[in-house]
Amino acid sequence: MSQADDIYEEEEGLVLFGIAMSPTILGVILAVLGIGGAVWLGLNLVRPALDERTQLAEDIQAKEDKLSQQGDIQAKIDAARSELEAARETQRDVLGMFASKDSLSTLLLDLNQQVEQRNAQLNATPLPQRLSSRNCPAYVVENFQAVSNRADGFFATAALTGFEPIVLDANSANANAAAIADDGLELVQDGSLGSGANGQIKRQTYTVSFEGSFVQTQEIFRQLERLQPLLLVKDVEMSVQGRPILFGNAQPLDNCQPDLSLETEFTLQALLPLSTDELLEQAAAEAAAAAAEGEDGQPPAQ
Repeated sequence: MSQADDIYEEEEGLVLFGIAMSPTILGVILAVLGIGGAVWLGLNLVRPALDERTQLAEDIQAKEDKLSQQGDIQAKIDAARSELEAARETQRDVLGMFASKDSLSTLLLDLNQQVEQRNAQLNATPLPQRLSSRNCPAYVVENFQAVSNRADGFFATAALTGFEPIVLDANSANANAAAIADDGLELVQDGSLGSGANGQIKRQTYTVSFEGSFVQTQEIFRQLERLQPLLLVKDVEMSVQGRPILFGNAQPLDNCQPDLSLETEFTLQALLPLSTDELLEQAAAEAAAAAAEGEDGQPPAQ
């Protein structure tokens, strides 16, 4: 190698701090510096930006979750309101079946109308047609008034013969003073309507009697079930009134006989729910009784 070549190689190198560095060594040093710079940039610039982005993403997700929860809460509130309205509607329907003070005041009139309707239905059919439907012979039709007079009425007439409310008071032999509400009605406490009804329902009891044919009696009881107030019929007693028998050719006439009249007596109970004020008053009394019992450890005096 010539001296000129040695000089060329030295000119391609770099002397740093008195140390000659070849291009290869310089490349390695620059690569290391580049990697270090990248690491420094990653630690001081890129990593904080990534952390901030992650935190923002978490914040966004948290807010979205919160909004979703608020939506769920609103949906639950709306569902609860719908259920409450449905429960109120059911309550109105149930309470509508019970009697009220207004329906009690017209109960006698309603019963009498039902009884009189049976007579109206009977009278709507012409007399000859009624007798013909029973296959009555001509002489019965022609002399009906005389036959009716002798039979004390050929066709039974429905009539309400008795309607008496049973009034309870503290001195009644069959009443417990504790079972009488402030309005004078009986507070149900005997379990006769189920334990769930005790202290929740009042009743007004009547003694009712009427008379009519078997068909009329059956129809009157059916109409009682259709009246607006909730009514209970108990202790039904029936008795049959005597009647004459019509004969023809020495034999009783088939079907062409005076109506068999029935006398019916029964107990009628009208049920009323306690009002909201009465329920609140009852709850307050029970709470006071429970507090008194808790203080002395003994049940309150009856």
